[in-house]
Amino acid sequence: MPGRQEDTTHARRTYVRGEAESPDDSRRNTCDGGQTMADEFSRLKLLLEAMDVPEMRRDVTKVANVRWLLRNLAINNSNNTALREVFRLLKDIARAKK
Repeated sequence: MPGRQEDTTHARRTYVRGEAESPDDSRRNTCDGGQTMADEFSRLKLLLEAMDVPEMRRDVTKVANVRWLLRNLAINNSNNTALREVFRLLKDIARAKK
């Protein structure tokens, strides 16, 4: 039934369907696509190298740069085919840093 959570037991773990299987299975180290943050950073770095972006703004470990890229990236890169993917990655990183 929608909205109703059901207890399920598997081997040694008990969890509520719809929640993480164990306390260690948190979303801290993964993003929406199931990739790790390191994978997201490396993919984003590769994509940003092919775009018209100031060198100092390519450091996406800083929240200010992520926000700047979300606001300004499309200005000089609107024809880049990877723009949507870059925005998705930036949004995933921004959510993880909150």
